[in-house]
Amino acid sequence: MREYQAFGMHIESEVALALPLAPRSDAHSLGHGKSSGDAYPEWRVSIGLGSVKSDPTLMQTLGRIRYGESGDDIQVEVPWAGRYRVRGDSRIDVEPKPAADEQIVGLYITGLVLSFLLRRHSFLTLHGSAVTGPHGAFAFLGDRGSGKSTTAAALTHAGYDILCDDVIPVATGPVVFPGIPFPMLLPDAYERLIGDTALASHLFNGIDKYKVELAASNTPSPLCSIFILEPRDVPHLEVLPLRGGAKIAALFPHICSSPGIDDTRELFARSMERLGPIPVFRVWRPIAGDSLSEFTGKIVRMDKGECA
Repeated sequence: MREYQAFGMHIESEVALALPLAPRSDAHSLGHGKSSGDAYPEWRVSIGLGSVKSDPTLMQTLGRIRYGESGDDIQVEVPWAGRYRVRGDSRIDVEPKPAADEQIVGLYITGLVLSFLLRRHSFLTLHGSAVTGPHGAFAFLGDRGSGKSTTAAALTHAGYDILCDDVIPVATGPVVFPGIPFPMLLPDAYERLIGDTALASHLFNGIDKYKVELAASNTPSPLCSIFILEPRDVPHLEVLPLRGGAKIAALFPHICSSPGIDDTRELFARSMERLGPIPVFRVWRPIAGDSLSEFTGKIVRMDKGECA
């Protein structure tokens, strides 16, 4: 049995997961050996191997993946990986496909199935990357290839810690919880920020990115600001504050939701409660040239001035 710590969960799993291991010295705490206290009570989750009967009534799809409510549970069926059943808010049953690679089986747990547990604990989840610094967390949202992970990784050189990559869990506060702290970098970003890709074949995901382990935090952090990254054909970097309807319209494409499971009105209310008071900026990054250092420098200056 393996033990992990992420998303505010202490996870005991029979399946190997790409998550931080729970500290052996104090597996019941959140963050640098300190007790989470009343604010963040421990949430214990177990993941076990077992039989998961196929449910032909599942109506929702993500490509060839089927998912949906199955009685009181939520079931996910991935043809090339296996079947997963979320029971209550603390148990996941997994039946891997015969001969399926364990890494692939675990990938769908961390990247998809755990998100259903987060919703059952009223988390709001965003698709992006987040770091934490002296005054709180910065979240970076955007389409694939917009530079979310690269920006987060670059900020570790300025003393910030990675909180999560891919899925950003936001609790009431709003507070960002630590998630998967391993940014996935394209080869050019890896070369610039980490080193020679020729020496990193063991980090390659087999498709197009490298998984890196950088300075990370396992302590929940108050959300300070959100940046929506948009590479554009512009001559220079522009960081534009968003307000009102423009702010809401820009945020919603990056809020994780599951049609057929999430209640749209409840999701909207939760989003407004947590993100409404938070400063949001649209970032136009020039497609040509290199604005990464300029952008990260601007964030550091904003942190010292606007979030203190």
